Amino acid sequence: MIPQIQVLHTDLDWQTQLRDAIKSGRQLLDHLDLRSDDVGYSEEAAADFPVKVPMAFVHRMQRGDPRDPLLLQALSRELELLESP
Repeated sequence: MIPQIQVLHTDLDWQTQLRDAIKSGRQLLDHLDLRSDDVGYSEEAAADFPVKVPMAFVHRMQRGDPRDPLLLQALSRELELLESP
């Protein structure tokens, strides 16, 4: 017997979510009421690691928390530029 899969419904289709996604680190920081210095954001690192974060993911982030784990997954930081030994 083939098991039935329950599909989760969202208000927006994936194309709309992708179109409306945040596409820059600055825009993400502004949305979360943070400054670059708060999280060590780097424009230089962002050139190598472009940002595209769906709003559904952004809404799970804690506004004003520079150590939010979801934010740290999505944002290019100065640490990205360090050479590893």
